Amino acid sequence: SLDGLKSLAGDYAGKIQVTFVDALVSARTMADTFTVAKSSDNGGLELGRDQINAILLKVLEVNPNFNGTYSCWEPDALDGQDVAFKTGKDGNNAQTGRFTPYWNRGENGNIAVQPLVEYDTRDRHPNGVLKGGWYINPKENHTESVLAPLPYIVQGKKVWLATLSVPILADGKFLGV
Repeated sequence: SLDGLKSLAGDYAGKIQVTFVDALVSARTMADTFTVAKSSDNGGLELGRDQINAILLKVLEVNPNFNGTYSCWEPDALDGQDVAFKTGKDGNNAQTGRFTPYWNRGENGNIAVQPLVEYDTRDRHPNGVLKGGWYINPKENHTESVLAPLPYIVQGKKVWLATLSVPILADGKFLGV
């Protein structure tokens, strides 16, 4: 019956909303933590690449509904050491050393990290959404970004993911998401 379908749709919408709220709260909390570490009044809190990776991994591990967690930093914004990290490992960009870790969960539950891609491209997906919108919009507007499901390659497989980003703003300067 139509009432049954409406009820079922309402149940699914409620579950999706809870997942989105959980994801947005997690993203905000991580961005707030990274902001504190990079602020002039950080109370002694210092976070480097290893510490941020540990936070991203832990948040992904304790949230089985998340496909991934990530952080993408402006060139040299984290530690001024991009040139020393041109490894392509641990979320470091192989060409630039920029810190761009994307921790993700594959179909089998296997968790891995890879450097992010297309964060600064203004190319568009077939549905018109800016490919780099999840990074470019917070960078330009200093606001959170929630993008509709977009195609990503995760551990070799194409998946559709909604992407939530929160800017890292320390002392009024955009450092990343």
